[in-house]
Amino acid sequence: PVEEYPFKAEKGDRLLFVGRLDSFKQPHVAIEVAKQTGLGLDIVGSSFVQDMAYMESIKSQCDSKQVKLYLDADMKTKVELYQNAKAVIFPSKMGEPFGLIVPESLCCGTPVIASRDGAIPEILTEDTGFICDSVDEMVEAVRKVDSIDPKKCRKNGERFSRENMARNYVAVYRDIIDNKEW
Repeated sequence: PVEEYPFKAEKGDRLLFVGRLDSFKQPHVAIEVAKQTGLGLDIVGSSFVQDMAYMESIKSQCDSKQVKLYLDADMKTKVELYQNAKAVIFPSKMGEPFGLIVPESLCCGTPVIASRDGAIPEILTEDTGFICDSVDEMVEAVRKVDSIDPKKCRKNGERFSRENMARNYVAVYRDIIDNKEW
């Protein structure tokens, strides 16, 4: 529901990671990007994890200054962080089937710097973020992120509204019923 992720044009100077604190979501990469750029990082992480030792290692890197952890944050906090972030760092390596964090961020007008993973190249457009293959590329993308127009981010995020998604699924199902290639 895109209305739950209101647009905000003005951005802050901190980066944001949203996701599970598991190694395949790679919050350690977001921390490395923050350290290399000298920017702050807010981590909105779920305590529902597969590897408790990994989560504890991430928690130990959070100093409540440069790297702040919002464990199991409520929706209001998460949306405010999305709205105010300079960019969302999305370094997932789990073969993302969709990556809901990307359209949530975009709806708030916040660009995304993501790993080339799964469906991410189909979701993130070049005028709403950067798709990267390394930490160095993510660091470089952070330096260029201010060139992205938050309004374009919102427009891209709206492609994934419930209404648009339902319409698109119906169209695919019709093509299947009509034996059209899809």
